[in-house]
Amino acid sequence: MAIRVECPSCGKGIKAPSKYAGKSAKCPGCGGKISIPQTVPPSLPPNQEARPSTVPCPFCSELIQASARKCRHCGEFLDGSDRTNAPVASPPVGPVAVVQHATAAKSGYSKEHDLLTVRPKVFRNAPVSMLFLISVLLVGSIVAANGEILMLWVFPALAVFILLRDFLSSFTTLLTIINKRSILRRGILSKRTREVRHSDVRLLQVDQSFFQRIMGVGSVSIASAGHGEVEIMVGGLKNPVHVKETVDGYRS
Repeated sequence: MAIRVECPSCGKGIKAPSKYAGKSAKCPGCGGKISIPQTVPPSLPPNQEARPSTVPCPFCSELIQASARKCRHCGEFLDGSDRTNAPVASPPVGPVAVVQHATAAKSGYSKEHDLLTVRPKVFRNAPVSMLFLISVLLVGSIVAANGEILMLWVFPALAVFILLRDFLSSFTTLLTIINKRSILRRGILSKRTREVRHSDVRLLQVDQSFFQRIMGVGSVSIASAGHGEVEIMVGGLKNPVHVKETVDGYRS
């Protein structure tokens, strides 16, 4: 077995055969004299490797001492005996577990989500009226601007008032279809809300005139079994048949 030695003059490491133990040799680097020691340093058996001083923690992967019983980074015990001493909470059994399961099932069943949200379409619902009002506004403004009669401004002012009223009414009206009920909301400052559960729907009606069918709009009416009149009625809805089919899909 070779003996590893280091030259005292240049620091170069060399390997000398064991038969030169106790003798002197010449350094191949600087030519200096090197004394070969008598004893050969002990080495590990062929099948045994040097054990590392640090190993990664199996829980947090940080380096810790190989002999450590507890990780100083995550606080986990590395030996099973210490971990088994901690009390382990057992799952509830009997009536408590049944009640918890029933509550979870009920809460999951009662979860609601939106299916469809629509607003009335003013121009599509009454295109002839809208075109007439716009014409009155434009023509009346031109005539009133060129004339000296103040009363001529009444017609364009009336047209502006009607247009603003219709568009504001459309903007403040919202029909929301969720998986369990239909909700109609109206107004900005003073709001009014009406709801009908899908399971209670007695009447679900769609009305469309000839021009409304061409424009793809119509009215939807919803009434429940507990009332003798229509509770939700919205006109000018785009694709009203789709709104009806959405509610029908969730009626019991």
